[in-house]
Amino acid sequence: MYPFYHSSTYSAGRSYPHHHRTPLPTSYPTTTLPSYLNSAPTFPTTSFAYQQPDFAFSSSDETDEEELLLRAALERKRQERLARHQYRHHHHPHHHQLEQQHLQQLEYETLLKNERERQHQAQVQAQVEQEALRKFQRKQIQKQQAAAAAAASYQALRLQQQREQEAAANARFFAQAQAQAQAQVAARARAAAIAEAKRRSQQQHQQIRVVFQSAEPEEKTEDDEDPLSNLLEALFFPQKRPQPQEEDKYPCKRRQQYRLALQQQAQEEAAQRAAAVEKEKAVAALKKKQESAFAAAKAKQQAAASETAQTEELLAALPEILTFVEAIFGGGQQQASHSTPKAESSRSGCKSSSGCAAKSTPSVSKTATAAPPPEALLPQPD
Repeated sequence: MYPFYHSSTYSAGRSYPHHHRTPLPTSYPTTTLPSYLNSAPTFPTTSFAYQQPDFAFSSSDETDEEELLLRAALERKRQERLARHQYRHHHHPHHHQLEQQHLQQLEYETLLKNERERQHQAQVQAQVEQEALRKFQRKQIQKQQAAAAAAASYQALRLQQQREQEAAANARFFAQAQAQAQAQVAARARAAAIAEAKRRSQQQHQQIRVVFQSAEPEEKTEDDEDPLSNLLEALFFPQKRPQPQEEDKYPCKRRQQYRLALQQQAQEEAAQRAAAVEKEKAVAALKKKQESAFAAAKAKQQAAASETAQTEELLAALPEILTFVEAIFGGGQQQASHSTPKAESSRSGCKSSSGCAAKSTPSVSKTATAAPPPEALLPQPD
């Protein structure tokens, strides 16, 4: 910027109307003192400017302060008039040009500043957009990573659940298999125990039967027939208790129950044996029936296959048979058409004799038997 005078250095504008817009430059003197009291002037003085001699104050009569102030004011006004005159006639066009240049420079700087601000705003906007895009991409990547992690965790959870389910299923299967094996072992043990108990009971029953059968019946006496005497002897004479034969004769309640149980068991065993025999008979009859049905179906299938084979053979030989029949019947017709008068006379002669008829009959029968009709060769429906 160019330095200018302040507006207070010149008058209110009576001689220079543009003072409020264009101040004076600082290159002109701004002092309020006369030139002989200041340094040498920077511009030539005119003729109307009265220059005081150096001995103006050398006299003994000193000027008072008011005179000095008046002279200073006059000198200040003179300097202002000179400056305005010089500026109006010499420096105003150049200053106006400088102002125009300065305004152009300011406009250019303003445009440049606006362009830089626009570029800066565009750069800031681009940076903001890039930062937003990077944030969006980071968010997308984070979302994808989170989704991948969630999918991986879900897959791991599914695999863990599947493994747990498989382990539980295997555990249940092994537990069921073990329980089944234990049940089978227990069933076999129970069956073995039942069989052993049955075997022992059968042995005991057999022994009891043998003992009962080996015991010989004694002769009956009156004492044996008296139950009261037997009871008294059993009570007061233990050494005379009844023997097994007497126990069979007079059994107690427990022995009676035991005998009844033996009888019931024997009846049940007999019923089971009869049921098993009946079941075996029914199974054998069913098996025999199935075998007979299978044999009948197989025979029927073989008969149908043989009939089909015969039919196919006849159908395959049918053209040959037809050719043979046509050849036979065609040859007979040709012989009949080409017969001579001698043959006709001999044929007429043979009509009267029975021998010729007898001779000719076998040949006709042979021809008839040798060439049956084609319809007779086809299989007849059942």
